[in-house]
Parts: sequence; structure tokens; C-alpha cells
Amino acid sequence: MKDETFLPEIEKLILNTQNPRLKIMGAEALGIFANPNSLSALFQLLRGADPPPYLRDEVVLAMSGILGTVRHFYPVLVRFVADNSLAATLAADEAEAAFEFYSSALKKKNFKNSDQTIKAHAKNLNTAVFEYMQNKNGAGLSRWILELPDEPSENETIVRTILAEAILDDELCAHDCLRLLIAHWTAHKLRIWAIKVKKQDKV
Repeated sequence: MKDETFLPEIEKLILNTQNPRLKIMGAEALGIFANPNSLSALFQLLRGADPPPYLRDEVVLAMSGILGTVRHFYPVLVRFVADNSLAATLAADEAEAAFEFYSSALKKKNFKNSDQTIKAHAKNLNTAVFEYMQNKNGAGLSRWILELPDEPSENETIVRTILAEAILDDELCAHDCLRLLIAHWTAHKLRIWAIKVKKQDKV
């Protein structure tokens, strides 16, 4: 029914209960509500004591629901669950594919002036994702998110702020699955920008 007045109660429940099933069901509910403020509660579930893999994966999947990428992220998550060692490779594939999509979008049409700012952003994504996934250094990717050159909505601003802070959190950085989701989301944002640039600069 999406009764958002009950959201704070769900967030309190999943943080305070010791019942893994309740945590999973609560996380799934937050993913359905898709309120960006609930990302903070979901991140809290991943801090401190290491959650079991099944709970971690459900929490990350719920986050992808809030971020609006669950349909595209789910196949990536399935591959990660089958082989956890693929996290860095899957993230690199996502970033490279997004950059190729951006480059292809500009090459297929004639443009008077391509957006130089987003072009620089596009080039920086691969390096930022590599540092985040391979070296657990999220400084570059955090800046990449905060410096996206647009006028975001209120919800988008909340998402970017929370993700940019989470990237720099050492406890959260320990979760390969979470880092993979964030890398996937940045690639998703680059694809969206490719579409916007093509529409704005088409002649």
C-alpha cells in the first residue's frame, strides 16, 4: 500500500531485530518504497558485525531498487553470487560498457558542441571505478558522483550525497557486493548522460 508513514518503523525494526528473516523482509519493503532516505538505514545494516551473505545480498538488492537500477543490476548480482571473485571484473565491465555507450552515442550523430564537462567525467569513470574496486580507494569515485554536472532533483541529491559518503566509509568498503552496486550505479548515470547529451546537442 506504500504507506510511507510506516517507513521509520520499518527502518527501526530492521536495525533492532536479531531475526534475519525480519531484516530481509524489512529491507525488501524499503526497496519497494524506494525512498532515498532509507539508504542510510540499509547501509547501517552492513556496518559493524559482518552480515551473512544472504542478508547482505538482499540488502544490496533493496538498495538497487531505491536507486532505480534493480532490473539491470540483478543479472550482475547473480554473476557475483556465483563467483565473488568477479566483483572487480564485473565493475570494470560496467564502467567500460557505459563509456563505450557514451562514445557511440556521440559518434552516431553530428554534434556542434559536445558537452566537454561530461566528456571529462566519462573519461574519468574507468579510473575511479578501478581504484574503488581494486584498491578500495573511493576518493575519486566519490568526487565523480558529487561533481556530476547537472541540476539534480531533491531525491537525486539525497542519493548522491549518501552514496558519496558511503564510498569513503571503510566498513562499507569491505563489502565487494556493495562496491559493485555503486560502480554499477555510476555506469548507469553515465548512460543516462549519454542520452541527454545526444538529445541536447543533436543537429
